[in-house]
Amino acid sequence: MENETMFIMVERDKEEIIGISTVTKNEIIVSIDFSDCYPFECYIYYLDEKDMQFKQVKIKAWHDSGDPLCIEVLDQNNNVLLSGYGTDH
Repeated sequence: MENETMFIMVERDKEEIIGISTVTKNEIIVSIDFSDCYPFECYIYYLDEKDMQFKQVKIKAWHDSGDPLCIEVLDQNNNVLLSGYGTDH
């Protein structure tokens, strides 16, 4: 069985951390999709099992003209960790 990548989300209001939680892949896609509706910033990290360090993800193709609802979450080497589709809201 393949190991699942562990993700955590940190919610910040200015400089104050207001929440830290482990999140599922679906929760990440929904959070990115609705990030324009939140009054706070969300930072998503994944556990790099090579060095056992949490690293911030990169977001690609959100509102891309070729596929405007596609969301891709990338690791530090630009490998796709997960992808999904947002909504037109």
